[in-house]
Amino acid sequence: MLLVDAHTHIHTGSTDAIGDALSRTSKLILSGVSPSDWSKQLALQNRHPGKVYTSFGLHPWYISEASESQLAKDFLQLETLIDKAHLVGETGLDAHKKWHSSLKLQRVYLNKHIDVANTFKKPLVLHNVHASKDILNTFKESTPQYGGMIHSFRGTVSEMEDFIKWGFYISLGPNVLKAKSKSFLSVLHNLSLEHLLIESDDTKHSRILLDIIELVANYKKISCDKVIEANYNNFHKLLGVNHGMDAGSNVT
Repeated sequence: MLLVDAHTHIHTGSTDAIGDALSRTSKLILSGVSPSDWSKQLALQNRHPGKVYTSFGLHPWYISEASESQLAKDFLQLETLIDKAHLVGETGLDAHKKWHSSLKLQRVYLNKHIDVANTFKKPLVLHNVHASKDILNTFKESTPQYGGMIHSFRGTVSEMEDFIKWGFYISLGPNVLKAKSKSFLSVLHNLSLEHLLIESDDTKHSRILLDIIELVANYKKISCDKVIEANYNNFHKLLGVNHGMDAGSNVT
């Protein structure tokens, strides 16, 4: 089975939901947003080596709500655990009005995550809401050396191309199933299969991955198998894992 999920939060779901996700995919990346996630992710990674991969980080929403003293403690914990994960994040910037007041602090921690990713030679998982220009400017100061993925991409063609130049894959999530704007259709048109990832970004899973794959295939007038194969290949390139080989079997 070649179906892989580039970004999911299934570890926070029910036992049945986790079992469903694992049965529907050959491999998946669990994305962590705060310390409460990391132990759950590690437990699943250890139970399913070569199938479950992990990313640890402090999400912009969490950064917006936690105290600065708590964040400092959390980031120290992240630095001690990150060698057990395969990616760094979910990090990034969220400029939505609900989180806008914390943007300065979000930027501080985005830089910290980039530094950790470079130190441990890991790709990044980036959350980006109305903040592409800000993130790209950050890259000029703190350059990510190992690329990564822009999860649940919702930007413009120009922003997509800029992120690709920095070594990032463009991951499409459930939001594309509702996207009708000309801008986003242009993204689908211009996004090459070699830079594509597919994600559920979900805690329940179900048919979301296949629905996204069908949408991309129909729009590009290619077979679903070609989209599935591209997602599979890019998933492994992102992780630096040979097809079917386990990069996490020695994780404890």
